[in-house]
Amino acid sequence: MSTVAAKSIGRALAWVLVGLAAGACSQQEVQVKRPDLQNGDQKALYALGAATGRDLVVMELTPDELGYFLAGLQDQFARSAEINLADLEEHENIRRFQDERGQLVMDKYRKDSQEFLSRAGKEPGAQRTESGIVYRVVTAGEGVSPGPGDIVRVHFKGTLSDGTEFDSSTKRPEPTELELGSRVIPCWQDMLPRIKPGGKIVFVCPPEQAYDNFPPPGIPAGAALQFEIELVSVVKAPTPPAPPSAEPTPTTP
Repeated sequence: MSTVAAKSIGRALAWVLVGLAAGACSQQEVQVKRPDLQNGDQKALYALGAATGRDLVVMELTPDELGYFLAGLQDQFARSAEINLADLEEHENIRRFQDERGQLVMDKYRKDSQEFLSRAGKEPGAQRTESGIVYRVVTAGEGVSPGPGDIVRVHFKGTLSDGTEFDSSTKRPEPTELELGSRVIPCWQDMLPRIKPGGKIVFVCPPEQAYDNFPPPGIPAGAALQFEIELVSVVKAPTPPAPPSAEPTPTTP
């Protein structure tokens, strides 16, 4: 496989390249003190660890594999790593692991995506678009539906097929505001115009209509995603001014 499938896990290993070292260590041997976050530096360090862990989750490491990873990280900090990180062979070994694990995880989620979409299609009121998106309009709402270029404010929750929440606007003080355009994943572009302000829609995006092989951190490559969206408001895009009329060509008498 190419490195495309490994993109979603490559960021994690790039953060902690020095941590993938040989050694024998179980999870129980790594003592982690639960922090009491009291200042900005402590919060920043904790957030850095949490962000790295979020990226590593998509690798689906076994407890033993996580133990090796943590052993390498710990040994590197102690300046006692058992491998030479300057050795090109070690970098090739890391790349091999990324590619093989990336392909394994992506294949698993692509298979799971089909089952997820099939289950969603059996829900009462479910409909399917030509692109394979399965959706249910819970509440239609009132007013004018959004279109390309409009600014929408939404409450939303995104989950994986197992119910794991990967993002939610409810954790923020205000609804999410965005322009309905090419920077929004295709399934959002398709689904939001199907409701009006006050409306709510639930849909499952096939991988190709979501992030496919290039997901953000915390989302596996090849995963189908479910979203619940409530449309709070719409600000219509301004109508472009009409082009100036052409001056009539003078005629020769």
